[in-house]
Amino acid sequence: MIIKESVLYSGDNSGAKYVKCIHVLNKKNAIGVVGNTLLIVVKKFIHKKKLKRKLIYFGLLVTVRQYNSRLDGSMVKFCSNRVLLFSKQFKFLGTRIYGGISKDIRLQLNLGIIDKKKYQKIVSHINLAV
Repeated sequence: MIIKESVLYSGDNSGAKYVKCIHVLNKKNAIGVVGNTLLIVVKKFIHKKKLKRKLIYFGLLVTVRQYNSRLDGSMVKFCSNRVLLFSKQFKFLGTRIYGGISKDIRLQLNLGIIDKKKYQKIVSHINLAV
């Protein structure tokens, strides 16, 4: 689970090495789970890319290190906390996604919990994910 001040790794080739969560956009509580949108700040990045250090970006939480329980009773744990970077207009900043994406995101897209219009660019990647 992700809270304020958590350090996350980038799961795409946007140029960020790792980012810091400054706010979880969740109305119930301030704890982020897979599929939540975060406000993030880039802490370390590759200088050849167009990212800036003090700007605020949106991020979609893709994997979490803590155990997640699914509806069928299975427990899933990933090896790192990863996030995909988006601009203020929800434009995907990378062109590729590294590693797997949680199956829970695909379920949330199909149920309408996550808005498909915001994340159109990654919908094609999710169909091939684990």
